[in-house]
Amino acid sequence: MEIEKILFKLEFKDWLIIVTLTILVICLIQIRRLKRIIVQEVRRRLIPEIVLELDVNERTIFIKNQSAMLAKDIKIEDVELTLVDYGFAMAFSLKFEGLDFLKANEKSPLNFKVFKAGEECMPSEAKRIVPHLVSIPFKIKINYSNIENLKFSCLSVKKVGAKKFSLIKIESLN
Repeated sequence: MEIEKILFKLEFKDWLIIVTLTILVICLIQIRRLKRIIVQEVRRRLIPEIVLELDVNERTIFIKNQSAMLAKDIKIEDVELTLVDYGFAMAFSLKFEGLDFLKANEKSPLNFKVFKAGEECMPSEAKRIVPHLVSIPFKIKINYSNIENLKFSCLSVKKVGAKKFSLIKIESLN
């Protein structure tokens, strides 16, 4: 009852103030949302986005820079794998060579060595392991920097049966 009395007592200028304040609040919320989008877009343009892809036909893993920013000093951490073939489990370690740089939208094959029981496998055996990587899940961590020497780390995961890696997270190391 009291609210109805108050609402009926409001004059045109009071209603105008209420409507103006409502519009102001809506505009502030929209500005905040747009500011968040701009910050994300600026970050996206400063952070190189590195993705990996398994190519069974060429028997290698490709690395690609999907951003408009150059990535440099690319170092890929060693990956420990366990392959199960015909019921036998074998432990392997993949050691990747680093890359000096990767231009925007550039794709390059990764050079890697395969180690079994601490001993390096022959290069031909290293190529034969690639098709088996499709059937197992594993993670690869990549450290790199952009042209402004800001350092980043990204974590990519390959799921069972997938040939493309999913980028899980990119974090700044500065």
